[in-house]
Amino acid sequence: MWASILNREVIKIMTNKQLVDCVAVKAGLTKKAADEAVKAVFEVIQEALTAKEDVKLVGFGNFTVKTKPACTKRNPATGADVMCPAKDVVKFKASKNLIG
Repeated sequence: MWASILNREVIKIMTNKQLVDCVAVKAGLTKKAADEAVKAVFEVIQEALTAKEDVKLVGFGNFTVKTKPACTKRNPATGADVMCPAKDVVKFKASKNLIG
């Protein structure tokens, strides 16, 4: 779909630059303005997730932060037990409207 916006061959992975190009075309912005807008959106989402806040984008999906508890794993090379600390991970659930 986005490749047709930019008159390019179909590729299954969209890069940040291609996203900016599509936003520029769809919104009628310059590439510089579109780049600033895309960066601002990503920055706001990152700040919210860093503060462990959920981000819910209706029609797109939900970003949530989950804390994985500490656990013990085994080093396959030595067989020794290794303690893994607890860590926060970001989960994304796509909206039903996004994936059809």
